Amino acid sequence: MNSLLPLIERDFRIKFKTISYIIVQLIYPLILMLVIGPSLSKLVSVITYEGVEVPYVIFIFPGIVVVATLLSAMTSGASLYVDKRNGMIYEMVISPTVNLRLYVFSKMISSSVISLVQVLILSFLIYAVKPEFFNIEFILEVLALGFISSILFSSLSTALAVIIDNEEVFSGVFSIIVTLLTYISTVLYPLEALPEDLRLFAMFSPVTIMTELTRRIVLNVALNLSLVQYVIVYLVYVLIFMLISTISLRRFLS
Repeated sequence: MNSLLPLIERDFRIKFKTISYIIVQLIYPLILMLVIGPSLSKLVSVITYEGVEVPYVIFIFPGIVVVATLLSAMTSGASLYVDKRNGMIYEMVISPTVNLRLYVFSKMISSSVISLVQVLILSFLIYAVKPEFFNIEFILEVLALGFISSILFSSLSTALAVIIDNEEVFSGVFSIIVTLLTYISTVLYPLEALPEDLRLFAMFSPVTIMTELTRRIVLNVALNLSLVQYVIVYLVYVLIFMLISTISLRRFLS
């Protein structure tokens, strides 16, 4: 724990030096929330979800929260390139008090905290649009789910940053992943609305899994899987991405 906290603090300092980078990442979910959402809600004002009629803006909100955490997770991988450039990564990993798992985990935690700020901003936008859905329980649920979602996607971002040497290539690949995971998922529409050929991919997409979990908890709709099953799938994804990050980083440094 004593070794983890300085790593998290240092990662925060790196990220806040590029605060404009964080602000830009908030623009995309805001566009989804303030432009695409209201535009589509004119065509579909209410959507039936698991037998419950829900305003379309409220229906897409959980998915936009997940997309916001996915975008903020990009800072986790981007900060690794800063450490590569200044050689700090080599100094930290040879330290007797720091191990690779702690190093990777510190980046996930710092990105997750930043994503909470984005989620909070989106939550207040919901209050402006649909104040009847806004209460303390709603905020706490969204923040908690946003945090665990960010841990998942930060592990993916770090894994990619370790594997991909070039930062520009990383940014391009991550942008493609964000686009695919956003639109081949249940962020903007129910699973049944997707073409049949894409449904299998969408069902196992981490964005769909986190969107459905968030949506069902926030809207008080029964979970289609047990909570234990959701947790198992979530942990499998996180462990896979963390293993890839740690193993690849070890090979990179050897």
